[in-house]
Amino acid sequence: MPYSSRMTPSKINAVLETSSLASRRHFHSLVELQWYSPPKLHELIDFNADRNASYALVLPIFNQEKIIYDFVKNNDQHACLPYNVIAIFDCCSDNSLTNFMAALRDLKSMLLVQVAAVVTDVPYFETACDNIGFLLSENDFIIETQPDLFIATKDYDRKLLDVLRNQKVSCVSGRCGHSLAELFSFPKIQGILMKRAVESARVGLFGTKIETHGLLVDDTSGVAFFCETVNRGPIALRKSDLVQMDYFDQENFFLGNDEHDFNLRTWLTTGKLPAYLPLKISSKLEWGSTRKKRDPLNQIILDRLNVRPNNSVLNRFRPFYRLYCQPDQFTVG
Repeated sequence: MPYSSRMTPSKINAVLETSSLASRRHFHSLVELQWYSPPKLHELIDFNADRNASYALVLPIFNQEKIIYDFVKNNDQHACLPYNVIAIFDCCSDNSLTNFMAALRDLKSMLLVQVAAVVTDVPYFETACDNIGFLLSENDFIIETQPDLFIATKDYDRKLLDVLRNQKVSCVSGRCGHSLAELFSFPKIQGILMKRAVESARVGLFGTKIETHGLLVDDTSGVAFFCETVNRGPIALRKSDLVQMDYFDQENFFLGNDEHDFNLRTWLTTGKLPAYLPLKISSKLEWGSTRKKRDPLNQIILDRLNVRPNNSVLNRFRPFYRLYCQPDQFTVG
């Protein structure tokens, strides 16, 4: 059943106040420490009320005051489809929200339909912020990205969604693809034997390449690659797949690897594989939210979460892992 593309304050507040995903799982730690409070809608803004959004852009934000204004402008310049924005400000202690709202005031966009700005009073971290955005989305398609990634491919959103319309595809990354072996440690001999296969499974802006090769990508070839897993930022997903898989696993992941766990779970359940679509991206690793200096509360909660055992499907799959997919090129459309 298609999702309505219109967000309303009552719908948003109902999700934020009563949704099980918004109040359970890793927030047990916050409840134990009496720190938990639900996320709150700061503002819902209508831009082009006569249009229907083709997708929702989910944007988790932690202390990005220096770049968020430019990100908003750059993203709109490189999009071509009408879209909503769901921005989650994760207990920001800087001027990220102020600068984001300033960018919206200055933005003369014919594409932007609605913007929902959500704030948290305590740190939720990226996985949970993504899930909040996914839950709030009223669109069939979602593109998740981060404000440290400046897309340089024109019409990038249409290109991602064109790939996602392939029913064999679970999600589409514009950043990179690789094997799950990159996430696991192996005994020395097994690791040596797998090294060549693992390296040959890398496509796109893997690791530091996003800094050095981001604008050298060929984004005109019209091909994409099936991979074992792909990285978020930007990553396009179907709302229906997220619902079926119960979203990202925020009980076991906080600041990464949740997309790889989602890709694995989706493959095991449906047989769909993630895909990488080459896009030009300008970014510096130092801009990433995970590298930001943390205030004491943020660090205390993260430490509390990190000592909990990881019982994810991804972690339990590790002993049984065998390389099952090398990058397989296919034509888009």
